[in-house]
Amino acid sequence: MEWAEVPLQWLAHLLAMGERDALVFALCLGVVLLAPLLASRLRIPGLVGLLVAGMLLGPSGFAILERDVFIERLGTIGLLFILGLAGLELDLHEFRRRRSASLIFGCVSFTLPQVLGTIIGLTWLSMSWPAALLLGSIFASHTLLTYPIAKRMGINSRDAVMIAVGATMVTDTAALLVLAGVAATVREGDLSPAVFTGLGISFGAFLAFTFFVLPRIAAWALRTLGSNPPAEFLLVVSLIFFGAWLSSVAGVAAMVGAFMTGLALNRLIPDQSTLMNRVQFVGSTLFIPFFLFSVGMLVDLQSLARDSQSWIIGAAMVLTVMVGKGLAAIIGGKLLGLSWDGSLTAFGLTLSQAAATLAVVLVGLEIEVFDQAVFNGALIMIFGTCVIASFITERYGRALAQSSHSTAGGSDLPQRLLIPLANPSTADDLMALSLLMRDKGSNEPISPLVVVRDEDGVENRVSEGERLLSHAVVHAAAAEVPVTPLIRVDTNVANAMVRAAKELRISTIVIGWHGHISAGERIFGSILDQVLEDAPPRVVVTRLVRPPPVCRRLVLAIPPFAQLEPGFRRSLILVRNMAQQLGVTVHLWCVGQDLHDESRKLIAPKEQVPVLGEAFGSWTQIRHRLFDSLREDDILVLLSAREGGVSWQPGLDRLPRMVASRQPKTNLVVMFAPLPTLERHQNDVATQRSPTAIQGSLFPRLSLRTIQQPQWQDAVADMVDVLPLNPGQRQTTAAELVSDIKRDTLRLAPGVVLVHTHSSQISQSTLLVGLHEEGISFPRLDDPVQVVLILVSRSLYARDHQEHLRRLAALARLAQDSERIQALRSASDDADIRDIIDAPITNSPPR
Repeated sequence: MEWAEVPLQWLAHLLAMGERDALVFALCLGVVLLAPLLASRLRIPGLVGLLVAGMLLGPSGFAILERDVFIERLGTIGLLFILGLAGLELDLHEFRRRRSASLIFGCVSFTLPQVLGTIIGLTWLSMSWPAALLLGSIFASHTLLTYPIAKRMGINSRDAVMIAVGATMVTDTAALLVLAGVAATVREGDLSPAVFTGLGISFGAFLAFTFFVLPRIAAWALRTLGSNPPAEFLLVVSLIFFGAWLSSVAGVAAMVGAFMTGLALNRLIPDQSTLMNRVQFVGSTLFIPFFLFSVGMLVDLQSLARDSQSWIIGAAMVLTVMVGKGLAAIIGGKLLGLSWDGSLTAFGLTLSQAAATLAVVLVGLEIEVFDQAVFNGALIMIFGTCVIASFITERYGRALAQSSHSTAGGSDLPQRLLIPLANPSTADDLMALSLLMRDKGSNEPISPLVVVRDEDGVENRVSEGERLLSHAVVHAAAAEVPVTPLIRVDTNVANAMVRAAKELRISTIVIGWHGHISAGERIFGSILDQVLEDAPPRVVVTRLVRPPPVCRRLVLAIPPFAQLEPGFRRSLILVRNMAQQLGVTVHLWCVGQDLHDESRKLIAPKEQVPVLGEAFGSWTQIRHRLFDSLREDDILVLLSAREGGVSWQPGLDRLPRMVASRQPKTNLVVMFAPLPTLERHQNDVATQRSPTAIQGSLFPRLSLRTIQQPQWQDAVADMVDVLPLNPGQRQTTAAELVSDIKRDTLRLAPGVVLVHTHSSQISQSTLLVGLHEEGISFPRLDDPVQVVLILVSRSLYARDHQEHLRRLAALARLAQDSERIQALRSASDDADIRDIIDAPITNSPPR
């Protein structure tokens, strides 16, 4: 017996003892964690590392794990999840804006490899027609594994890259349709017209339900659920798996249904939304790695070692896909006028094989049209194309980046958003709209603001404001967006907002409106009217009656001479951002053809979003059209002006209240141009240091406690005992914290809660960290809590409240770092806590 086999046999012996499923699951999670890390050290994709791990640990490797029902079902879930996520992540706007070019390139990129692969299957491998067609579809699809390379080089907005991205929808959809046809043919056993007729009818009914009925059900459900992140996540996942089942009922492979369902739900889930972030996180960390691991276990290492046929087939498959995709990129590039570097960059993007390829080859093995040698060869092809595609994209993408720079419309000025919050019921929607308007590449934080009137009971209202801001902080942190929460105490709410905007050099204020005004108020009400009169930056007033992602159309109304207002171009960029994230068409209505053409070019200089609409003869015609044509699922954006502006007219002031009265169920966004004084100082804004820089430690005093009590109330009381207060003061503080938890438990991350308060009796603000190994139950939380954070800030000076909010923001960002939280759970003393808490927190780039 070889010495290296001893620990492996010992591990296999352990699997036969005790609760086997628990150890198998723990071992699989360990593989999912370590395999991608080791692969990245070797500079190969993480998916290859998982495939290799499955080969080594599976039945044909060291036989540590069997591919039993448990792993098979997890693999099936992962397969459906990866295809559903592929449908959700496709950029439909990029496909629409270059519909013709993407269709041409996609058809060429699918047809040439499909034909070439089919010929090789029929001639060299002596396959049947169904098997040869399925083999060709393996080469015809592609996965954009090298897209992050193009994005890192700053060429992701170039035509060659965007056409390749748009072509993905064509190639993957066509490949999966080939799979559906072949699987149905093999199942029925013949190629009669009746088979294809029945399949066409059932699949057509499935597509009609998926693309016309299912999105409406999903939109209604998201609107009904409101702000309930767990329910939203479960809704999306359940619909993907329901679509997969429905597809199988229609006689088509379940994975095709998952992909089509993801496409149907694509528009409802913006790319930068918190919901998309959750779906991607769960898929990429659990289900998809299990699928890749289970596929690797299917590889027969013994046949690879003793039989050269798999290696010959693998090498031939790599050569075939390179020839097919290479010819397609060159021919497609010539047809579309791409440069040589652009064509080869598109080749690198479309060469790598992964998601659809794995799906097709796995089904081919299951329905017995592929043998083990073809399956092994396909995995060799995946490994080879991933490595070669990375090299080609890096080489020619760099040349493309050096040739010229993208001239897409944008602004070099920092985008700083201020979001005043007052109503907890609308705060989440207001934050969501602000994230939709935010530039993808911006590193500037958003700044939610609560203003408290300086009158009796101010301390209680400050506490309520901090609670509202803490939810806004968690909302932004979940979307991986930096946030700087603010609180102001002032006798005049509007003045406080204006001063905050000036101090932070804010570029846009996004503020909510209830939709009605009292007698004597001019436009929106006394506070908003004063902000419009005094605030230098752009002011965006919103009346949101439904979550923005459920809107199906964006109507933009532009008055005459609006192009002469300061910040006109930037306002249209905000509209473009909203339309791109929502996945909707912009219906542009303005006075005069010249203004219409200029606005259209600014909204979509490279047709990033579809723009429809027409030029009108007068503003009165537009106003009548609004009242006649607006729908409940629209979001209406009005470009307005402040009194005295070039484009101002009295009718602009009356229009918002008229829309709110006649269209009470339509979302309304009114954008007011910035004051000219702000435009004169924009160079200062561009060079000014970001206001989020923090000097020194935010937490002067830290304390670690190991929680022994099984009840959360006792745990809180025990943690508070370390505060430098007398027994009566500690008891009062604990009672306040318990009362806050009963009213609203703030969950920062799974297993992590935060409670915060103020005290005038302490000289230093203190962060208490409580750790419970097994976890304890907290109100309104389903999962047990292992980390309890209690923040007690002093309240001696006015600046203490702002420092408290900065601490909340820092803790929210920390909670999004899973490695930091794991280190926190393993801390043994106060020094460990200090090292973890005070380490620099780096924000991930926005999605």
